[in-house]
Amino acid sequence: MAQETSRTGELNDNCFSLATKLVVELCRAFEEEIGDKPTITELCELLYWGVRSSAPDILQDINVENLVELSPTIARRNKVRPKRGDVIAIPASKDSVFLVLYLGMFARFGHAFGILRGRHKQKPPSAQWQPQAVARPFFSGLEGIASSRWSIIAHRPDWLTLFPNEPEYYHCKRDFPHDEKIGPYGSAETASDYEGERDRPDVVDYSSAGERCVLRHLSKKEAEEIGLFETGFFQCGLEEQAEAYLKKLLG
Repeated sequence: MAQETSRTGELNDNCFSLATKLVVELCRAFEEEIGDKPTITELCELLYWGVRSSAPDILQDINVENLVELSPTIARRNKVRPKRGDVIAIPASKDSVFLVLYLGMFARFGHAFGILRGRHKQKPPSAQWQPQAVARPFFSGLEGIASSRWSIIAHRPDWLTLFPNEPEYYHCKRDFPHDEKIGPYGSAETASDYEGERDRPDVVDYSSAGERCVLRHLSKKEAEEIGLFETGFFQCGLEEQAEAYLKKLLG
């Protein structure tokens, strides 16, 4: 039987953001009630009951009433603990790699990576090389490193100054057309407050997935420069999607 091709790569960031918020809120509610975090099996059980309790025709290929269980498939790998400032090589072609800088973990947004210009050989960068930052940081997971497809080849914490201390997560107005707290051209959010900027007219308090946060409204020019109006806009996703984005961005 031919393997089914996933269409998740065609989705915009809002779907991944909703999925993340769903899991975070569900795990938080479980911990508040039980007093302990759920196991992966318990999380799958909750998701199973959520699907079973939905309308029977929400999925294309099955009637959800016929679903028997959702069970995890787990690969036992060593824990991955990259450090802020680690230089990570990501496959670009048979003979070249893209280089990104690990910026750290930022709350529910995930792990942030800063993009360095160009394609490179699979080797530690020269101590004399002065890289250039490209575009904006993106958020992804650590599966690429855990599977050894992505490799840590150097540690350059001095390059962290190329990127913002608090990478922003962008909310597009078309994903929230009726939400008055999202600016007319979109808004930006950081994992922590915009310190010292509470009194600015373009900064508003907002509640997202049960968490309080602060949003900064974008101007039309800034939203255009970020690429927020483009249908292929990418800022978070699985490792495969990040690789596709880098190939599109860097050629």
